[in-house]
Amino acid sequence: MTQHRGNIDNLYSKTLHVGNYNQSAQPYGATISVGDEAGTAIIVSVQLNGANAQPITGTYQLKGWLSDDSDGVDVADTAPDNDVAVGTGQLILVEHTADKVFEFVTDTSAQLTITIGESGADTWYLALAMPTTGQVIVSDAITFTS
Repeated sequence: MTQHRGNIDNLYSKTLHVGNYNQSAQPYGATISVGDEAGTAIIVSVQLNGANAQPITGTYQLKGWLSDDSDGVDVADTAPDNDVAVGTGQLILVEHTADKVFEFVTDTSAQLTITIGESGADTWYLALAMPTTGQVIVSDAITFTS
């Protein structure tokens, strides 16, 4: 009976060890910066942050969408009339709705550089769902005045 109890204790301690990971290195939030309009493009820069609100590194997949709402609770009615693209070493893994709903893959620095193209006047917000918590982080307004 004592031997059996020892095996349970070992299993329990191993389970705790396996479940012990560095939460500060997982994406819990993001810093999103909206650049200035340059011709028909605006660059939106994203840095994923850990639980301690500090930048993390690593490659992560996350969902994103353009919204008409500053809370990110809806998908935009209209898409930009030019392309949405990401930077080198980053990927749009899936584009669920053309130029509106995406699954992104960051570069190894846990960063995304998203270029949004629009030739007219319009405003969107970039909403990102954090892969660790599901929390939605929304950018400032991405406003085209052309």
